[in-house]
Order: sequence, then C-alpha cells, then structure tokens
Amino acid sequence: MAILHAPESPVCYTCHMFRRKQQRSRNAHFCIVTNPRASQFSTRAVDRLISQIRKGGASFSVCDGDSLEQTISRTRNLMGVGRDSRSPHPQVTRFGAVTGLVACGGDGLVGAVAKIAHQVKLPMGIVPLGRYNSIAASLYGDTTLDGATKRIISKTYRTIDVGHIDSNVILGSAGFGMIPELGRQLAERKSPRFGFSWSQLASKASLASPMHTRIITVDSFRFEIPSTLLSIHLLSHSLGLNFSPASIADDGKIEVIFDMSVKPSGLADFTKGIFKKKYMFAGDIKLFRGAHVSVAGVKGETVLIDGEFVTLKSDYAEVTLEPRALQIFA
Repeated sequence: MAILHAPESPVCYTCHMFRRKQQRSRNAHFCIVTNPRASQFSTRAVDRLISQIRKGGASFSVCDGDSLEQTISRTRNLMGVGRDSRSPHPQVTRFGAVTGLVACGGDGLVGAVAKIAHQVKLPMGIVPLGRYNSIAASLYGDTTLDGATKRIISKTYRTIDVGHIDSNVILGSAGFGMIPELGRQLAERKSPRFGFSWSQLASKASLASPMHTRIITVDSFRFEIPSTLLSIHLLSHSLGLNFSPASIADDGKIEVIFDMSVKPSGLADFTKGIFKKKYMFAGDIKLFRGAHVSVAGVKGETVLIDGEFVTLKSDYAEVTLEPRALQIFA
C-alpha cells in the first residue's frame, strides 16, 4: 500500500433541490482509494486531486492494492473496521482521524467504498475513472475531473439513499436478464455512438437472455410474469444509459423497470429510445416506483449490481433501503 501525505457543470435532474451541509472538521484527512485497473484510470488525475488537497492544507492517505479485495481490506484497516485494526492505524496516529473517503475508479470501487463510508458515518467523494461511471453521471450529470475535485475539496456534502439486495450494497442499479448480458457484450467492444447500434446490441442481448418468470412485488402491486428485462434503480443510470429518469437520489423510493413478455424487437426499440432520451414508459414495458421491492424466482441468476456481476444465492431477493443515508460530497 502506498501511503502519501501532504499539508498544505451541468446539473442533472436528480441533483435539484437537495440540502447541502458543510463539514466542520478543521483538520481534513482524506482517504483516497484507487483502482489502477479501472478502464480510464489516470495517475495524473489522482495527482491533480492530491495537488488541490495540498493547496487546501489538508492531509491525505492513498490506499491501493494488487486487487480490489486487497485495496478494500487495506482501506478498512485504515478506517479502523478491518480484522487488523485493533489499534489506530499509523496514518491516523500521525495525521488525525480520516474525515472523508474518495473513490478513484469505476462504479464497482464506488460501491465498495460507499459500504465503508456508510459504516463509519463519513462523507465520500467520487473521481469517476471507470468505463460507464453511472453513479457519478446519475448524481452529478458532470463526470469531469475538475468537477469531481471541486466537490471533494469543498467538503460540502449531501445525503443519498443506499440499499441492499441479497446482502449486496446497491447505490445505483441492479439489472437482471438482458441487462447483464448487455454488460457482457459491451465488455467486448466500445459503447455504441448511435441509437441504431444500441438497438442491434439490445436485440442480440435479449435473444441471448430467455424469458424468465419472476414474481415482482412493488409495495402492494404483485406481478408474476415472464420477462427478459428487469432493472431496479436507486439512481438513474446503468451501463452509461439513463434507464430511469424518474429516479431521485434521496426520496426513499426504488424504481423498477420490467417488460411484459416483449419481443426482442420491442426491447431493441426501448433501448434505442432510452439512448435518445425519448422513451415514454407505456404499453408492455413498465416503470413502477415504491418503497418496498422484492423479486422471487431468482436463485442462481447473475445480476449486474453497480457494474459488478453477482450471482444471487437465494430464490428471494428483497431490495431494502437503509434507514440512515449515505453522505456524499456535493
């Protein structure tokens, strides 16, 4: 682990009308968590963040590792929540308690750091260096380095919802059926630039994802239907697309999008419409909002949760929101 120290936009719909708060800590100490394997990772980007932190007179520690698991383990130890954290970490002894965490990487790293930040009740920031950066796009609309740096060094934060699905933390979205298949296909190519190409890719993904009968419950509504698409959202974006424009980051609601036995051509048109930001939910592709969501008939399914492929262990998956929100630099 490298430990360093030094003293010294457009706004999206989900960012409107939220209340900011200012950290009161005089001696800021940022824990910067990096993932050099992220698709757009840049040492220069991290150095620029560090430069601005230095100018503000704050301290920082940088946690990295040979794998995401090792990086997160080291971060947990620094934060005093790991297996080897019975005594204060040397960096904490030297520079004071950490006052904020920063995830420099993609959505997978953001989710892992958010779990720690939520546990230790500290705000976190995002330097979006992944391929899709769906969480940052949902929250800010702006995924530039300059915008991210300004939010972090301002030490101003807001709160957003954070949830769990089958023991996994969810900040942004959890996709079933054609969504993980779309993710697999995108891993082998660049993201399409035009709606027609997105429709072709979605048609291919839906053909590779047979209809699966699930029992979907949203508050008092219950559906037992065969579907190819099921996407659950706390935030709007997934795979770089604005699937759920109705999602608001801090309203205590969950959005559920699913099809009612729609053919591949219909799902292709849906994806094209989402890309062009012209799709109106109607007909056989539904969007429901609720505070309580569950899905049954999912044991063994592979789900794309905030950019990470996860295999569900039980047949019943409940999406629950934590009573305490996550603090995030704004």
